[in-house]
Amino acid sequence: QGLAFDEGGDLLDGQHRLWSVIEADVPIQMVVSRNVPRSAFMFVDNGRRRQAHQLLPGDVTHRSSVASAARYLLVIEGNAGVGLRTSTIQDSVYWTNAPTNEVLECVGRWPELEQAAQIASQIYSNSHITKAPNTAVIAQIMRTSYIDRLDDWTQGLEYGAGLQIGDPRLALRDKFLRSSSHRDHQISKTMAYALIVKAWNSFALNKPLKVARMGRSEAIQVVEGF
Repeated sequence: QGLAFDEGGDLLDGQHRLWSVIEADVPIQMVVSRNVPRSAFMFVDNGRRRQAHQLLPGDVTHRSSVASAARYLLVIEGNAGVGLRTSTIQDSVYWTNAPTNEVLECVGRWPELEQAAQIASQIYSNSHITKAPNTAVIAQIMRTSYIDRLDDWTQGLEYGAGLQIGDPRLALRDKFLRSSSHRDHQISKTMAYALIVKAWNSFALNKPLKVARMGRSEAIQVVEGF
């Protein structure tokens, strides 16, 4: 096998072979294919379908979080056949089987996702707040008039310093930190998204939140200002 580049010059196939050449420090000859349609990359190597995050451009960081966040945003946009405004915690706000091309198109519509994923990754390191739903929420916040409060929100989630009881950031941190220490209390994809949005909305509207929780029939909130 050789190397394959798409129409924009991004490397589609051959990353591992190139790294092997670099590590061996030995020049070799390989066939180089250019202007390969990105859709063809879905089935290279043994005919297996590539995952959406593998199809993102090579310069995109936190690919898994970006692609997974897009699966939330597709539901929020109404592309999964059910709108968020009719969803409860018993429904799903994560489109597991979203077609790969729709995930990639969603990422293209949401350039905020890459920066949001970086922020979510930093938050996760100290709070265990799930990265993908947090990425989706942060990306939406970036499109609202509350964006000027985003730094205070994310800093509080990441470090937790000086937070008092009733602060939504403290409630959210406590919920995920407790869950991370108990395997039988894992938070589902839909629940994680719902909790993050609920806590953010309370923070944005200066409302207290002592405990982060969702009732079974409680509606999943829309990100405030979105």
